[in-house]
Amino acid sequence: MQRGAGDRDIYSMMAQMFKQKHMMSHVDAEMQAEVVKEEMGELEAALDGEGDELEEAADVLFTVFLYCELKRYDLRREYIRKGSYNLQKTRKRDENGKVTDDAS
Repeated sequence: MQRGAGDRDIYSMMAQMFKQKHMMSHVDAEMQAEVVKEEMGELEAALDGEGDELEEAADVLFTVFLYCELKRYDLRREYIRKGSYNLQKTRKRDENGKVTDDAS
């Protein structure tokens, strides 16, 4: 989804500021995708007791928002759309405890 001009939030604004400060553009998106993967690995390690979970979660979010800023995706709007969809799901869970994708 492409971003509308009026809907900004602090997360997107900080990502935009970082992008401008470091003179990044859409051509940096592929590199930023690799940074997202790296930060997700650090979060995984923290979840296993090797680091600060909150700090690593914040790093993941920051890098995801930056990636979406570089790709010109409207993450806020997509989050709302996906969240609304997820709220329609029943309480049914799979064998791992994940709420199943049964929304209609």
